[in-house]
Amino acid sequence: MNTEFCYFCMQLPGFPVGGTPTLSLEEFDSRLDVVPDDDARYVVSCTFPLPPEAKYPRGSAAAQFQSFEESLRYEIACFRAAKAGQSIPPRPRHVTPNSAIQAQIESIAGLDPFKREKKLIEIRSIFLEKIAETKMLTREAAACYRFRLAMAWRENLYRNPAGRERFSETVDAIEDKFIDAPEVASKK
Repeated sequence: MNTEFCYFCMQLPGFPVGGTPTLSLEEFDSRLDVVPDDDARYVVSCTFPLPPEAKYPRGSAAAQFQSFEESLRYEIACFRAAKAGQSIPPRPRHVTPNSAIQAQIESIAGLDPFKREKKLIEIRSIFLEKIAETKMLTREAAACYRFRLAMAWRENLYRNPAGRERFSETVDAIEDKFIDAPEVASKK
């Protein structure tokens, strides 16, 4: 066991799923000075949303989360397509079917967009917590914590009026584009 990460993880404040973090991303990152530089760079790279070009070590918590996120996004796209009467997009080879995700997406479909996004963050956080529980006091547990911290602070931006308005505008633009698609096809 890496003693630097053992010490690092033990110093992190509790952060239950759905809770408000007491640590900012900057504070978290500044604490990484006690771990080896390569490991610190890896943990800092664990941000949300995931950068499209991100490449993580095979089998790492970040790679597992990236795979989960791709499955989640695919299942959301399938749900939206089915709801709009469109054909289901082909499943990418690297994305595995996940019936548990399908059920969770169906269960939150009727919520308003802000509450739905909050539930998606909770689903992601629970997944990350499960990884962290199997890799306690390690670099991977720190990576999971940082992902969750990034999601929480991103969600926090949408809690103030300006952020909430921006969130609503983004959702409206996405839904308009998505909802208009079947009408365009039916006019042809």
